[in-house]
Amino acid sequence: MDQDIVILIAEDNRGHFVLARNYLRKAGIDNEIIWFTDGQQALDFFCDRNDQHQRLDDRRYILLLDIRMPKVSGLELLDWIRASGNGFKGTPVIIVSTSDAPQSVKRCMELGCVAYIVKPFHRDESLMEAVNNACLAV
Repeated sequence: MDQDIVILIAEDNRGHFVLARNYLRKAGIDNEIIWFTDGQQALDFFCDRNDQHQRLDDRRYILLLDIRMPKVSGLELLDWIRASGNGFKGTPVIIVSTSDAPQSVKRCMELGCVAYIVKPFHRDESLMEAVNNACLAV
């Protein structure tokens, strides 16, 4: 995978983050991974106001996004990304959620997520396929 691609994971559950990171590493993806523990941290990153992680204009990003997060929900963040005029409108977003509610899936797809994966992960292949497809979209 292109090393200029940074994988952003917005996930408030540490165990789910570790599982996703381990699947990526097991699949040989050694790109930089940045973890946000709530939606506000991710939003601050995209707005270039995150104190821990600096957004770089020469890097490309893929976002693995949980829907149910504190401060700013995944749906709010996805809506903001798609409506933003700051160059992130086309950022590939993979929803990774415990919810398989049809209205949630439908709304995320309407907002242009590239994949919707229900966790906990039963097979790492679904996550890897989604990440590989997102890389093609970057």
